[in-house]
Amino acid sequence: MKNIEKRMRQSPYAVDLTTEDPTRLQGTDHGSDRYTQWINALEKPIARISKEDSRRFFVACKRQLEVLDSNWQFHTALKCTSRSAKLMHRFRN
Repeated sequence: MKNIEKRMRQSPYAVDLTTEDPTRLQGTDHGSDRYTQWINALEKPIARISKEDSRRFFVACKRQLEVLDSNWQFHTALKCTSRSAKLMHRFRN
């Protein structure tokens, strides 16, 4: 996720997106609800980009971030569930 965010910031297309708000390309804690909201908040500024190449680049980055974020959340939930199961097993025995 950090690599994608870095590519978004360092891209020559970043000028098209950051004219509105430079902080748009700075994510927060990965896998959190706030991070998911940040990804979703990118949709409107991306839609306003008039250059087709630039818009395609940011749409692709946004989609990758969405997939990675959902996988991160799933992995985190799975880890918590497996830890809970291990604790429950210890207390039962």
